[in-house]
Amino acid sequence: MRDTVLVSIDYNDKTNKGVLCVGRQLPNKGVDIVNAIDGPEAKELFEKLITKRSNKNEQL
Repeated sequence: MRDTVLVSIDYNDKTNKGVLCVGRQLPNKGVDIVNAIDGPEAKELFEKLITKRSNKNEQL
């Protein structure tokens, strides 16, 4: 199985308005937008996605 998920955000911290879009691209296909989340929830989800978690089993 091969799949690609794309995440994009356009957010204004001053107004707390914006949108997070989730797209999916299958091999040799165009991108389909599968979800859009707006408002503060968009920023919260984006922060979760980009924050690296520490892993006790991870070796450098």
